[in-house]
Amino acid sequence: MLLAFATACPRPPPSDAFPRGQPLAVDDTRALAVAADHRDRTRHSRALRGSARVVLEGPDFKLNRPQRIAIARPGKLRFEVLGLFDVLAAMLVSDGREFGFFDASSGEVTRGAMTPDLLWQLAQLDLEADEVVDLLLATPTPSPELGLAGIWLDPDAGLTFAFSAIASTGDAEVRTPCAGLSLDGSGEGDVCTGAIANLGLGAEIFRFDAHGLLREVRSVDPGWITRYRASFEDYVDVGGKGLGSVHSGRRSGSSSEGTEAKAEGLERARSMHLFPMRITVHSPRVEAMARFEWKRIMLTDELPDRLFRLPEIEARGAASGG
Repeated sequence: MLLAFATACPRPPPSDAFPRGQPLAVDDTRALAVAADHRDRTRHSRALRGSARVVLEGPDFKLNRPQRIAIARPGKLRFEVLGLFDVLAAMLVSDGREFGFFDASSGEVTRGAMTPDLLWQLAQLDLEADEVVDLLLATPTPSPELGLAGIWLDPDAGLTFAFSAIASTGDAEVRTPCAGLSLDGSGEGDVCTGAIANLGLGAEIFRFDAHGLLREVRSVDPGWITRYRASFEDYVDVGGKGLGSVHSGRRSGSSSEGTEAKAEGLERARSMHLFPMRITVHSPRVEAMARFEWKRIMLTDELPDRLFRLPEIEARGAASGG
């Protein structure tokens, strides 16, 4: 296996990129539970509306302003950049196909087809719209062209899932049953097509902590070049009347197996309402960073389509004012 890895990936992986720890079987009960929790959160977190302090930094761009944000799958977004006294400074909306951008300083309105690099052009955010939505919902899933390459138990009792390009031997694909283990909600009957030897050809790595909460996602291009690294911090309970912090080292339960099982069940149910109030995305290839510090959020199943279209009244007002 080491020889195959060296052949497929001549460039050694960064020390913090390649999965470490104890390898686990794909049907390990801990891995199955974490994957099931993530699938459930993905199904129940399809849209979000809230406000955040957003910091964007790129080679020739800096922004640090409060924003009102609405996002929904697939690839729908609305960013309202606020100026002094919460006056609207700019607005970007997209329904996944078309976009509208309003610049209050000039009164200009721009509309057009959504393109993969539009967010980079406007804000030096090196992500596509659907990637931004999935990351801000804290429920990203592996790209469909990748397969599960392996699972590792980290030294801190967390789990790392690595997905890679399709494994092959000659012209024949190596296909291994996943035992229902996936992160994308496709459920039973999945087929793993990844291989450890292929991680250097392109990979996505998901790290969960000991509570099963997503802590990091890394997208790696061929040659172990990190395209982006997203971290998820400051989880709070957004399902109750108040917001309560969750600390990584705290666990509930007792020495009794029955009590522990019950506590784990309650913890899993409660985890459905936990959300990271600080999400940071680094894009080292283009020297860019985006940080979202949420002030308030509302998770929901859907949002009205009108939120993702630039209001005509604002467009007419901007045009007449310009």
